[in-house]
Amino acid sequence: MHETCVPELLDRLAEDPWVEIRQAALGNGALDASTLTRATERNPVEWVREAANEPEPQVHGRCGRCERLVLQ
Repeated sequence: MHETCVPELLDRLAEDPWVEIRQAALGNGALDASTLTRATERNPVEWVREAANEPEPQVHGRCGRCERLVLQ
């Protein structure tokens, strides 16, 4: 989630097998639009795809497994 994460690493993390890692990468403001689009389309978790497609992606704040809201 760190804003200084390099784009190449964000590109890899956006497609990580762990949903929590994908959430963090997709919610990073430094992620370029093409990577966001590609990773969102391939994401197997429906609510993450929907949240990432918002004008301001809101993929944080939910459990990666059960989708319930979590305290931040």
